[in-house]
Amino acid sequence: MAETNGGGTMSGGRLRFWASLLALAAGAALAGWAVRALLIEPPEPAWACQALDGAPWWCPLRQGFIAVLQAGTLGIAAVAAGLWALLVGGRWASRVAVTLGGAGLLLYAAGPSALAVVLGLICGTRA
Repeated sequence: MAETNGGGTMSGGRLRFWASLLALAAGAALAGWAVRALLIEPPEPAWACQALDGAPWWCPLRQGFIAVLQAGTLGIAAVAAGLWALLVGGRWASRVAVTLGGAGLLLYAAGPSALAVVLGLICGTRA
């Protein structure tokens, strides 16, 4: 149940906390979208990296990043952060879970990341 200040509204600190959680989730999702739209999905970087000679220096970094995402590492990290938030509690742990989950929602780990967001929000209600 939401904490009230007698007038039926949330206290200022609680409202700031929930606003910060929303901002973190939205910012992480936006960053995830930017990485996906600018680095992973456009065909031009992939074509540049497939060149037999003269491939850009950043191609191994891009390929490694894609391999990490395909392995589900972000989703695993998000769920681990969500479980950690439930066990440890606190606002900081809740923010970590919601941030990793928000990024994972758009970076090919939607299922585990959604769970992490929910776990972070549950933790947030207890903080």
